[in-house]
Amino acid sequence: MFDPVVSDLARDVVGEVVPAELPVFDAVSRAYFKSPKATLHGRSKAGPLGFGLAETATMLTPAVLFAATTLLNAFIDPLARRTSNALVRKVFGVFQRRRVHSREEISRAFRALTPAQESTLRQLAVTSAQEAHADPEMSERIADLLIANLRGVGADENRHEQ
Repeated sequence: MFDPVVSDLARDVVGEVVPAELPVFDAVSRAYFKSPKATLHGRSKAGPLGFGLAETATMLTPAVLFAATTLLNAFIDPLARRTSNALVRKVFGVFQRRRVHSREEISRAFRALTPAQESTLRQLAVTSAQEAHADPEMSERIADLLIANLRGVGADENRHEQ
């Protein structure tokens, strides 16, 4: 349901943290959305570029995709719709009725979160990146960039506001 938005967010983050992976980003993201666990753990047959997914185990792209997916799923989760923020509830209502969401819609709703809600989602992104084998420092950077991209601000500006 969020694959295009996840892919868009992840591509932006990959472009900042590991631009050398951009040439294979589309192939890795297709493999990820087809089989996330296999891509994260490097278990699969030869991929579309002629390399096996074992190579993806050393790449950061799968970790970024996993963190973005986890973050967006938690943000749009039905439990999140119980927030007391009326604007967020209204936007979540739109999400519930539609199957495809634009990055702009999600960003608008994301900016309506309280600092505590945003902090919780950021920590979830950090944890997810670490679960996907990114080191702690890179996991923090991935989370900061995902949050910054969702808020529509630069990563440096985002860190200063936290």
